[in-house]
Amino acid sequence: MAWEGALGIVPADCDGLVVSTEFPVFEIDEKVMLPAVIDTYFKSPEVWPGLSGQSGGTNVRRRRLNPNDFLNLQIPWPDQETQSAIKHCVSRMQAIRAIQSETATELDAMLPAILDRAFKGELV
Repeated sequence: MAWEGALGIVPADCDGLVVSTEFPVFEIDEKVMLPAVIDTYFKSPEVWPGLSGQSGGTNVRRRRLNPNDFLNLQIPWPDQETQSAIKHCVSRMQAIRAIQSETATELDAMLPAILDRAFKGELV
């Protein structure tokens, strides 16, 4: 399922919980690579075709990336300063997306009230 982006970082509050063998678990050496950077890399749809080429299985829904093949993947390895900059940018983008989502929800909720007032002739 890695070929369709089914990869992620387990949050600290879920550490130690039981997971299906369908999802191999790896530990990240944070002195070498920041988890947020790896997470961002593997969430990129541009990466998925490469994972697809490494995934095998009898049919599309059963395709899996072998853990050893995953460990042997060649991925970009930015220096720590660049990783920190990537993490900062991603964090800011997530904050902006949250604000946009909240604003869109509020605007969607306003539309029925605006239309109601318009049809009653109450808009100025």
